[in-house]
Parts: sequence; C-alpha cells; structure tokens
Amino acid sequence: MHQVTIYVVASPVPINWEGPADLYKSALKSLSKRILRSQARIVGHTLVVLNSSHIEGTRAYSISGIKLIEVIKRIFKERIGLGILGSVFKAEMESEQIIDRTLRFNSRKGRVLFIKYLINEASAKRIIDFFDKFENKFNHHHAPMDFYGGFLWPLYENEGAGCTALCLCTLIAGNLVNDETEEWKVHCKIPIKLIGGRYNKGNKVSVRDIKSTKEWHNGDGIEGVDFISLEIYDPNMMFNWIKKTFESNDSYFKPVTENGIPGLLVDCRNLDIEGETAPFTKRPAISSFITEYYIQAGLM
Repeated sequence: MHQVTIYVVASPVPINWEGPADLYKSALKSLSKRILRSQARIVGHTLVVLNSSHIEGTRAYSISGIKLIEVIKRIFKERIGLGILGSVFKAEMESEQIIDRTLRFNSRKGRVLFIKYLINEASAKRIIDFFDKFENKFNHHHAPMDFYGGFLWPLYENEGAGCTALCLCTLIAGNLVNDETEEWKVHCKIPIKLIGGRYNKGNKVSVRDIKSTKEWHNGDGIEGVDFISLEIYDPNMMFNWIKKTFESNDSYFKPVTENGIPGLLVDCRNLDIEGETAPFTKRPAISSFITEYYIQAGLM
C-alpha cells in the first residue's frame, strides 16, 4: 500500500489577498491570534505524510522558517515592505512532535482538513526520489531543505520551498495534480514601490505605504521594473476548496473522516506513471528574490 496525505491548516483569521492593504490588515489580525498560541499559523500551513512499502515507517514532512523577530526586523528596520513575501529564511523541518501538536491543536479549532491520495508504486518512487533530492546537499554546505521562502519552488534544481510549494511539488512529482489546484493559487503583481531593502536598491518602504495601497499592479509594465509577479499556493484557499468539495459529496474526491478530521480520499492507483524520477527542471527566469537565494545558497 502506498499513499500520500496533504494536511491543510487554516490561519486563525482568513488572509485577504484583494490588495496590499487588505493583505497587511488580515495578516496582522491573524498574527494577534498567533502570539497567544504557537501552534496557530499566521497565514496557514500545509504538510505531507507519506506511507509506502519502500520506506521504513511513515515519513512526515513539514517545513517552516519564518521567525517573528526576523519578520519584524526586515519590515521595520530594513524596511523591505512586501519584499517579505519573497524573503528567504533558514528553514526548519519540523519534528513529529511539533507536527502532532499542530494538528491536534488546530483540529480542535476546526482548522484542519486533508486530502489522501491512494497511489501506485511508480508514483511512490517518484515522490521518494523528490524528497531524497530535497534532503540531499547540492554542494558541501547546503541542501534545498535548508531554505524557506514563498518564491522558492523545489522542483527547480537546488531550490528550497515554502510549505505549500513542498506539498504541491510532492503531488506534481507523483503525477497527482489536476485542474483543482488552480483554485488554490494566488496570482498578483507586487508594485515595485512596495518592495524595498536588499530587493530594490535599498528603497525604504513603510507600513504606511502598504496600508495606503489598495490594489496590486495592473495593466502594462515591465517585470522587475514596475512590478514582480507573485504566484503562490494559499493554505486558506486549499482549506476552503477541500471544505466545499467535502460538502458536495464529489464522486472523485470522496468525503471521509479520520481521527475526527474531515477530508477527501482519491484513488489514483490506476494512473499511468512513466519513470521513477521526479521532473526537476532549471528555473527559466531569475528575480531579485531568487538572486538572494542563490547568493545565500552559494549558487552564484
């Protein structure tokens, strides 16, 4: 038996991506809840659990890295503004104890859902290959798992991950992704004026600048000059999609409940999987965020 489960933890307060000001206000409200309970996650969280006869026991993968003190330092001292969305942090692969506490606490609050995929041997081998590369060093000092960032995509060679990127790339590696994942994704263009510090020639961005900007960049412009595109999977959008699908009694994603947690079960064992290697590629374009990552990781 091979299976992979994606657990999704919603944030204490829904994150509003309508514009920079809405994002700031909703994240601040969620942060106020997080201060009281460390198990709560400011913008939500995702994690992966893999079961396979090709590994010993169960493997749980949960990456985090955003330290509150570091966020405060970068926003209020360095004044990077919405450059925080692309910042790279030292990552931590969370222990089983932390994962268990996170799931139990948030489950009591009704903030945990899951999708469980029953998979075949070929899909399991590709997922194992993906995690092997994510954990192994690409030079003498660093492995992808050492770096956390919202712009990182671990199916690009030698890149770290955010928590949702790690989950989505697990599904892509196993050839398990369908059209539904588009409903989990945020697309926006960050105005370059709201990106500061190391990402924009030392430009200083105040909180007031963010709060007074109601909309993302729209219309024409030059990437890297007028805006930087952001494409990220949002745990809260994933959570809402799972909840909606659970309540609809979908015939493909079947509603189930395990250990008191509602979720979806999908049988992918009949999928035709070619090869046992995860589909790693080179990143096609480099932004100021990725440049910082390459410098930290010793890749340039």
